[in-house]
Amino acid sequence: MILEILTYPNKKLFVKSLEVKVFGDELHKFLDDMYETMIAKNGIGLAAIQT
Repeated sequence: MILEILTYPNKKLFVKSLEVKVFGDELHKFLDDMYETMIAKNGIGLAAIQT
């Protein structure tokens, strides 16, 4: 599934992420969707929170 790409100054980009405690099927699907979105939008990489 292609996801919406958030751009600055979207307020969601300023929310601190929670620590991943369980790497289950739901997270795995989300990561697959992120990769699919990157390819579909001609992206070159994915970034993570830098805090």
